[in-house]
Formats: sequence, C-alpha cells, structure tokens
Amino acid sequence: MLRTKGNHVSPSARRAARSGVALPMGLGLLATTCFATTFVLNRTMSVAGGSWMWSASLRYRD
Repeated sequence: MLRTKGNHVSPSARRAARSGVALPMGLGLLATTCFATTFVLNRTMSVAGGSWMWSASLRYRD
C-alpha cells in the first residue's frame, strides 16, 4: 500500500509501485510477441501450401 502524507504520494512509494508492474508487463509483451509470431508463421505457411504438420506443431509450441 502506498504511504501518503495528505494527498501526496512519496517518491519511494511511487518507485515501489512502478517496479511491481514492470515485470508482469514485460512478460505480457513477450508472450504476445511470441503468439503473434507463431500466428504469422502459421498463416504464411498455410498460404504458401506448406505441410499442415509444421503448422500444427507451431500452434502447440507455446
């Protein structure tokens, strides 16, 4: 919980709150990047007439 003096939030409390958000946000961005990459690869292979087995293996990679 943030320590406050009246309506003011102390800088150390603000830093602590921000540092707790950075890791989950970074992991979320990494996960969405991996998902988007496999989606694009799946679509590209499908349009190019690639083997369905490669497409299926990428689908379950994550």
